[in-house]
Amino acid sequence: MKKLAVGLAVATFAWLAGATGTAPAAGPPKAGVIFTADFETGDLAGLHPSGNSPAVTDTPARAGKHAMKTYLHREQSRCRYRTEVVPREQNTRVGEEYWYGFSILLPEDYKPDPVWEIVAQWHGRPDFELGENWRNPIMAIWTANGKWVVGNRWDPKPNTFEGGKRRYGGSKRWDLGPQEPGKWVDWVFHVKWSFEDDGLLEVWKDGKKVIERKGPNTFNDKKGPYLKLGIYKGWKDERGRAKSVVESRTLYHDEIRIGRAPCQYEGVAPGGKSPVRP
Repeated sequence: MKKLAVGLAVATFAWLAGATGTAPAAGPPKAGVIFTADFETGDLAGLHPSGNSPAVTDTPARAGKHAMKTYLHREQSRCRYRTEVVPREQNTRVGEEYWYGFSILLPEDYKPDPVWEIVAQWHGRPDFELGENWRNPIMAIWTANGKWVVGNRWDPKPNTFEGGKRRYGGSKRWDLGPQEPGKWVDWVFHVKWSFEDDGLLEVWKDGKKVIERKGPNTFNDKKGPYLKLGIYKGWKDERGRAKSVVESRTLYHDEIRIGRAPCQYEGVAPGGKSPVRP
């Protein structure tokens, strides 16, 4: 099926476990989709590199003929700890609902490593005029000693650095089981960004809902969070690099989509598949 291409910190998380729930009703397949990157143009159109720039490859691909290849070397890369992209025009707003979909492939030789690595993250935009500075990601998927982990932080205070020290309002962590090297893993996130009790977070892994949580899930910022994809690893300092048992990392992303209402699950899900019904 031909796909349409539409242009459009360092810390380990300390989060606790969550729950599961039911799947949403399907809507028009592409309604509400505001960003797509499928790499079928052979370049990173609509994506802004952060750190080292990923490349586009013709093998492997989740769908079509191309995918994004991310590479990081702890000594040889220009930036030793970050190879990521940021989808452009992410004008998200706190209090509104968004859908995010993408697929990640860890190659067959992907070895577990004690040094954390984030493969997808949502970052907040600090209100610098209030005295804030850059903070840890609001939400992220990372690999931890051979497991998939999702974590979330939030804070209702207008200034997370109130009193001169960074303090979050809360955090949560979900262990989503072992990594699956050699297999494309499809992810869908449905979020109502909020720092209050009306927030919502739903996550599907390969079509199965693995997280459902109501309550706060973001910082009290004037602008909403933005998505980043690639590798962000704890190799920024010599201590982190020395603890690692691997010298380099390679992984792949494909089928990146972002949507807002009236978008539903199928609008951003890799392959356009429906969720697995419980």
